[in-house]
Amino acid sequence: PLHKYRAQFVKFTINVFTPILIFASIVNIEFDGFNWLFPVIAGLLVTIIGIITPKLIAKYTKQEKPSSAELCTSAFSNGLNFPFPIIFAFSPDALGIASIFLATSIIMRNSVGLVISGVGVSRGKIKEIFTFPPIISIIVAIILNPFMDLGDISSGPVYYIFQIGIIATLM
Repeated sequence: PLHKYRAQFVKFTINVFTPILIFASIVNIEFDGFNWLFPVIAGLLVTIIGIITPKLIAKYTKQEKPSSAELCTSAFSNGLNFPFPIIFAFSPDALGIASIFLATSIIMRNSVGLVISGVGVSRGKIKEIFTFPPIISIIVAIILNPFMDLGDISSGPVYYIFQIGIIATLM
């Protein structure tokens, strides 16, 4: 009978459990330049490579230019949060870095992606980016990072809250 509520579980996991885990992960990162810059630069590079590669392939194989849908598909992943449970299971410390990459990618998809697709960036879309609960938790965690340390998050309440969310999502 729980499968009837799967959509609600997924929404609750994305809007509540994931932000809690992301927040707890980011406040434990030591921002020493590389930890901060690497996921941002990686997110930008993935987008740039994803836009340039199909254009180069089309040019050198003498095919028509890729459509905006093809460019968006190659440059912007729609399942960025899917690997979070795996990252958390094998390396909880890496989740903060993955969260920063996620934020960069979401911002790129919802700005550059909208321009590529011809939709354009509006105030509503920018508001949507910055009111997405995982993005809010990333921003707040980065701001509070110098003042907080939650210790090991691979056990304790944050760990169990996230596990409940994963189990609920899989039902």
